[in-house]
Amino acid sequence: MLCFRLLFGNVEGTCQLILDNGDSIIQECGKKPYGTLHDSLFSTFELAILASYDQGHFDESDYTTLAVLIFVLAVTIVLVIALNALIAVLGDSYSRVQEHAIANRRKERAELIVEYLSIIPSNKSREIEANTKYFHALLEADADGDLLIVKDDWEGGLNALKKDLSEQNATSYEMTRDAIEQLRCHLDDDMEQLKNDITSLIQELSHEIKEIKRLQNDGGVTFNNKNVRNAVKVVKGVGKHLDMRHHLEMGLRPFRQNSQPSTDSNDQRPFWQGFPKIPKGDQDDT
Repeated sequence: MLCFRLLFGNVEGTCQLILDNGDSIIQECGKKPYGTLHDSLFSTFELAILASYDQGHFDESDYTTLAVLIFVLAVTIVLVIALNALIAVLGDSYSRVQEHAIANRRKERAELIVEYLSIIPSNKSREIEANTKYFHALLEADADGDLLIVKDDWEGGLNALKKDLSEQNATSYEMTRDAIEQLRCHLDDDMEQLKNDITSLIQELSHEIKEIKRLQNDGGVTFNNKNVRNAVKVVKGVGKHLDMRHHLEMGLRPFRQNSQPSTDSNDQRPFWQGFPKIPKGDQDDT
């Protein structure tokens, strides 16, 4: 502004010729565009910003060449540098606004929800609050209360919390899977042991039955037909009436009772000697 005032200080305002009543010509000129500080400021704004200038101002100036150079330099600075700087500032402001757009949108939404809950009836408000699930998060903050997270937005905190929860769920899943695998191995071992014990018991019963048939075929003491059928039924019913749960809890120990045959490996008595004796009148020699 000062440069233009010095360069165009002697430039007169717009002049015009007027004929008075005596037919004489009178020249009337307006005020100087750079005569006062106020006029200089306004004229500089028109010249540099709006590019509204009068070619006669350059011709009337005492420093025509310098005035042209200053004008070109001023227009270049204003239109190129200053305008680009303004665009950069506006772009930076827009970027900051967009960076917090999600947080601001959620804030406005929360304020709208609070306002809505304050308007609706209290019973309806309590019903909505009872059916709404809240998410409480404990995050680290600095002395000013700002969250110490990578992003300034709340979304960054949620993503970090989601990652922690995912890691904890993965760890819990691994522990649960290992526990299930161990339990499955123990169950497989127990079932295999139970299967072996049952197989061994069946083999012993089969051996005893074969021993009875062998002695009967060798001409040993036998029973009449009725007692033989009863003995065979008793032998066959031994496997059906075994309490498998009792065997499992007792460590699958040999099943012993006075009224049932002994399966002790040290007892060399025949299997049938464990049954009650039959009266002599019912026996038949062969």
